[in-house]
Amino acid sequence: MAQGKLKVKTKLPGNIKKASVHRGVQKKKSKVPNKKPKPITQGQKLQHEVTKEINKTIEAEARGMAQKFGEPSTKIDRNALKSS
Repeated sequence: MAQGKLKVKTKLPGNIKKASVHRGVQKKKSKVPNKKPKPITQGQKLQHEVTKEINKTIEAEARGMAQKFGEPSTKIDRNALKSS
């Protein structure tokens, strides 16, 4: 046997308007102005140069260690490839 009450659908009063559905109408995208790039400061340039130099020395040390232990270097010499 069924237990509990049956659900009753509620009806809206007649004076309330139903929401209309606009099908096929697309909203216009708002135009957002392009962001202007910020000028690079001297401190940022210096930091970039320092980072590049540190990476060069680390790579040179790693290449030296690899050659010391007999492993081939993973970096390819592009100048040698162009000349052949």
